[in-house]
Amino acid sequence: MTISAQPQRPMRRRDRELPREEALRAARAAGHAVLSFIHPDTGVPQGVPISPVVTPEGIVYWHSTNEASLKGEGLKQDPRASLTFIAYAEDLPEEYTVDYASTVMTGRTHIVTDPQERRQAMLEICRRYAGAERSEERRVGKECNAWC
Repeated sequence: MTISAQPQRPMRRRDRELPREEALRAARAAGHAVLSFIHPDTGVPQGVPISPVVTPEGIVYWHSTNEASLKGEGLKQDPRASLTFIAYAEDLPEEYTVDYASTVMTGRTHIVTDPQERRQAMLEICRRYAGAERSEERRVGKECNAWC
């Protein structure tokens, strides 16, 4: 699945806003993200953890079991989504706060249907999370659903 950027409301704390490249670095540094979308049955917001990969261009890919999954059904009904990445967080109890770096992306999602792009997306996911290339390449097949 991919997500394409949508205009957002300006941040309240503009002094905390990261430039685009730093925000993408923070997203890449995060091991996981929370994908938020509208639940297909209840119509309320739903958040699920995902294991994404972020390309240098800022395209985000993740996999899903199939289009009949909760994510798949929800995003087919309403492709608007939000991704929240937390690169690091450190509690600062003496200051009653937390020091953290995060990135929030919003946009519209779609299923990757191009076989070459789907294969490349799945290989990137395998490289990121399995730390392997050749052995994982054999696992990337037609049954994989890549979203971005």
